[in-house]
Amino acid sequence: MNKYLLFFLASIAAFGAQAQPKMIGMTNLGGANGGGTIIQYVGDSTDIENYFVFPSAGCPGCGSYPTGSLIEVNGGLYGLTQNDGANYVGSLFEYNYATNTDTVLVNFDLSTTGGYPQGSLLRASNGKLYGLTSQGGANNAGTLFSYTIGDNTATKLADMPTASTIVRYNSLIQSSNGKLYGMTSYDGTNFSGTIFEFDINSNTYTVKYNLPNNATPYGDLLELGHDTLYGLTYGDGSHHSGTIFSFAIASSTYTPVYSFDSVHGANPLSSLIKAPNGKLYGSAYAGGAHGDGVLFSFDPITNTYTDVHDFDGTDGQNPEGSPYPASDGALYGMTSGGGSSSNGTIYQYYPGTGAFTAPVSFDYTDGSAPKGGLLEYTSTPALISQPTSQSACQGSLISFSSYSPAVTSIQWQIDTGAGGTFVNIPGATDSIYSFYADVSQNGLSYRVIITNAGGSDTSASATLSVPAVPDSATAIGTACSVTGTGTSYQWITCGTHQAISGATSQSYTATQNGSYQCIVTIGECSDTTNCVSVTNVGIDEINGNEYRVYPDPTSGIFFVRSSQGLAYRVEIESLLGVPVKSIIKSGRDQSIDISDLSSSIYIVRIIDDNNISKTFKITKQ
Repeated sequence: MNKYLLFFLASIAAFGAQAQPKMIGMTNLGGANGGGTIIQYVGDSTDIENYFVFPSAGCPGCGSYPTGSLIEVNGGLYGLTQNDGANYVGSLFEYNYATNTDTVLVNFDLSTTGGYPQGSLLRASNGKLYGLTSQGGANNAGTLFSYTIGDNTATKLADMPTASTIVRYNSLIQSSNGKLYGMTSYDGTNFSGTIFEFDINSNTYTVKYNLPNNATPYGDLLELGHDTLYGLTYGDGSHHSGTIFSFAIASSTYTPVYSFDSVHGANPLSSLIKAPNGKLYGSAYAGGAHGDGVLFSFDPITNTYTDVHDFDGTDGQNPEGSPYPASDGALYGMTSGGGSSSNGTIYQYYPGTGAFTAPVSFDYTDGSAPKGGLLEYTSTPALISQPTSQSACQGSLISFSSYSPAVTSIQWQIDTGAGGTFVNIPGATDSIYSFYADVSQNGLSYRVIITNAGGSDTSASATLSVPAVPDSATAIGTACSVTGTGTSYQWITCGTHQAISGATSQSYTATQNGSYQCIVTIGECSDTTNCVSVTNVGIDEINGNEYRVYPDPTSGIFFVRSSQGLAYRVEIESLLGVPVKSIIKSGRDQSIDISDLSSSIYIVRIIDDNNISKTFKITKQ
């Protein structure tokens, strides 16, 4: 059976009413109180549009010094602060974009929830938010916690392993298998961090891999496909400057695919993101032409690394967060230092043209030292290209894929043939939906619905065609036939799979005893029928007297079996009709010697007393 990899592509981007993306992010320091800010920025602008100032340090129940990036859930923006709060160990808060205010929802506590959270929150498929703290818990190494929107408490789900902390920027991701994955920095057998898995159904924490010496990752993982994670390490590799690695979940196979160096970037603190062009992008904290860090791309198909921009201090320095692929085609990010006031910058990079600018320098009043990334907010999603109808073969892998910045949910749907009634496909909530085609899916339609706080968009439907290629054959006498209709046929011998010359019709009359099957093709799809056996080649009758010529082929002697034993004449001719032998025989089993003839195919004609004949073919080897 032939298999083909088929892609239904639905490219998704988010477009709002305004031409440029509306971005939002956080700075770790700065603002009037020195405790950090939340900034609002519109793409291509040279200044911050608006910003929120976190309260001063030492404000009980307020929260300050935000960490990581914001996430958007149903129009609300949620984030973490690593200090202050009622217990001075951090908080979980919600930010209102319209009113430019925040509300503390959870005050962390070292003894119950863990404290000093690092990184960003994750919204999982069950609707809950998940995150990590860096201290507290049974091992005083932090916790893994969940938060249900609408509650005012967080729930500790797991105690992080001893020595997994000191500094933690890591956040969680949810894989297509439904489990959460993350990295630690200082525990494990090599005291250099681990890759871990957390099952949100059983609340089970499992170390999947102990990272190599000096790895100490600070970023998050990124899933490509359905089994492979990519990530960055900080200090290992051939140049001791960190690596890009891949990790196969099913086999726990860890593979470094690139080693950073001081020339092209070193010591990444960020995470990888996937851009619309299929490449991965990230930032390295140090290295590059000026030693101030780089923005880089990595092609996971060819394992090609490219240093796309070297920061020089004036346009930024020491980026810690990841770039964000916005709806205008640019990547937006922030650096923790550099710029006109040495408080960091907002940069903009267009992968298509290579154009790079740093339109904003933070001045401390509007923020300083951002450690996370930007997020595109409340842009109504819109599909750039629609999925197209395709044909697939039985058993081939179908992949529907979508690219979706600023989209909070993706849901693939199927029309099961009920007249345009689409239903959700369980679990098909990732940017990639794959399955193996079956003829039962022929004529079904698929579509995707994308949603964010600004609204939703529904793609056009794409119809899947899976032709039913016949795979059954029968044999009656010497006639072999395919049950069903294809567009082309090729009969072959079973076992050796040798094509029979000229046997390219739905039916085939065997000239030799044996087993036969047919390769049937419809379009680009083909299937092979079952084998059918032919055992009666050379059997025929004259006036009730049944004759059989055997064996065929022969090395020199063949036999004629007569059911009645009457007299008959055997005439042997070449394929050109030239007579070569004529013999009179009688009896039930009579041998015919053709050992003196050359190797070829001969016509054997049996003629009875009434001059009625039957013709056979025999092969002399």
